Amino acid sequence: MNIIREIETINNSINTAKITIDVDDCIFAVLCLCDFEYREYPSLIIEINRMRFNANTYEEKVSFLGLYEQVYKAQRKKYRALLKQIDAKSVLIEFTSKNVTPDEVKAAVKKVYEKDIQENGTDVYYELLRSAVERRIKETNDELRVLKKYSHEYINTSKVYIGPYSILRHRDGRVFYKDCAIIPSVEDSFSLLYSERSTESTKNGIIDILAYLNGSPYFLFTENPNFNRKLSELYNNFDLLDMVRLRKKNYFKDKDDEKPVALQMPILNAVDKRYVVAIPPSSHETVFALYHASLKQFEPLPRCVFLYRVFEYGANHHYQRLINPTTYDPKDAIEYYYTKIFEHNYTPLYYLAYGKVKFDSENSEVKVIRRSKCRNYISVLKREAHLIVDEWSRHDYLKDKRLGEIIYNTGRCAAAHGSGGRGMARYDYDVNYKHINDVNIILELIARYIIDQLNPDLRQIVSTKHIDYIQQSGIGI
Repeated sequence: MNIIREIETINNSINTAKITIDVDDCIFAVLCLCDFEYREYPSLIIEINRMRFNANTYEEKVSFLGLYEQVYKAQRKKYRALLKQIDAKSVLIEFTSKNVTPDEVKAAVKKVYEKDIQENGTDVYYELLRSAVERRIKETNDELRVLKKYSHEYINTSKVYIGPYSILRHRDGRVFYKDCAIIPSVEDSFSLLYSERSTESTKNGIIDILAYLNGSPYFLFTENPNFNRKLSELYNNFDLLDMVRLRKKNYFKDKDDEKPVALQMPILNAVDKRYVVAIPPSSHETVFALYHASLKQFEPLPRCVFLYRVFEYGANHHYQRLINPTTYDPKDAIEYYYTKIFEHNYTPLYYLAYGKVKFDSENSEVKVIRRSKCRNYISVLKREAHLIVDEWSRHDYLKDKRLGEIIYNTGRCAAAHGSGGRGMARYDYDVNYKHINDVNIILELIARYIIDQLNPDLRQIVSTKHIDYIQQSGIGI
C-alpha cells in the first residue's frame, strides 16, 4: 500500500463545505453530529497498525513513525479547514435519511441537550459540530505529541494485561516510563507495552512504581486463567489501611462495623490535558520491586520481612554512602531513619473517610451527619509511630531496649527465625500480631522515606489537592 497516495486520495475526497449524515434515527443523527469524525483517517491508521504488526524487526517498526505523523498532520489540516468553514457558517449540514425529518432532529437536540432550536436550527448544529471538531483537533495534537515524545508507544506491540484491578484512575490515561507504557485495553483492563529492546527491569519497574504510588499490589496475567484468578483473590485481600485498623483498641473483640474508609488511587499530574503521565526514570528500580513484594503480603508477619528488605537496600545504597560509618550497625541505621521520617515531606498517599447522611422524613430533607474527609495516610502513620514508641517506652520488656534493637530483633530476627522463646514471632493476635504490625508502621515509613530519597523527582507527579480526591471519588458529601 502506498500510504502517501492514500492520504492524498482521502484529502481530495473530503469536502469541508458539506456534512452529510445518513442515519435512520433522529437521536443517533444528533449524536453523529456532536461526535463528528472523518473516519477515513482512523481507518488508515488501523491499516498502518496492521502493517506494523507484521514487521519482524525493531528497525522496521520505527520506519512506520513517519507514516503516522503524515496521517495525523493531514487529519489535523482537514479539521482546521472545517473549523474555518464553521466559523464562517458556510458548512451545509444535511440529514439525508427519509426517516429523519428536520423537525425530528430539532426535537432530538432539545431532548438530549435541552437547547431550544430557532428557525432552521443551524446555529445549534454549528455549535455541536464545532465542539466535536475542536475535540478532534485536540486529540490529533495529543497523538502528535505522543508520537514525538513517546514514540515507543507506536513501536511496542507486545501486550500483557495487569491485574487484579485498575492500575490507573482514568480509563483514557496513559503512563510512560523509559521505553515502556501502560495503556487501557479491553473492558477494565490495562496493558503493559514494551519492545524488543525493553529490559525486564523496566517492564517490571513501571508496574512496581505504580504499585508504590497506589499502595496496592499488581501482577501480570499469565496464560493460566486459574492461576490468574487465584492471584486476584489473594491480592484483593491486601489493604494498606489495615495497619491503622489493627491499632484500634479491642480490634479483635469489636463487632461493630468500621467507619467506611478507602485508600485512593493517586491523581497523577499529566504532562498534557489527556492524562498522559511521564514517570521520571529511576536508577533504583530494585527498591520498588522490594516494596511491591511487601504489598503482596497481606498479613503482618511476612510483610515485616519484606519491608525489612527495603530497609536493607536503603542502608546499603543510601545510608552507608551518605553517612559512611566506620563500622556499620543496622540498629544505628534504623535509628537514623527514624529521626528523618517525621521531618520528611513524603510522596502522598490519600484515603477517604466517607461521610454519613440521614433522611429526615418529617421535613423531607437529607441531613449531613458526617462530612467526607480526605486524609494523608502518611500523616496518620507518623502519628501512630509517635504513639508506638511512647508505648514501647512504658512496656515491661521493651522499655529497656533501644529503638533500633526492637526493630532489628523483630523485623530481621523474630519474623524470620523460629528458635523459640522471645526470639520467635508468634501469631497470638492480641500480642505479637499487634507488635509486628507496630513495627511494620515504622518500617513502612522508613521504606517510603528511602524510596523518596532515592527517587527525589517522583513526588512531583502526584497531586496534593484534597478537594480533587473527594470530587473524583463521586461521593456527594
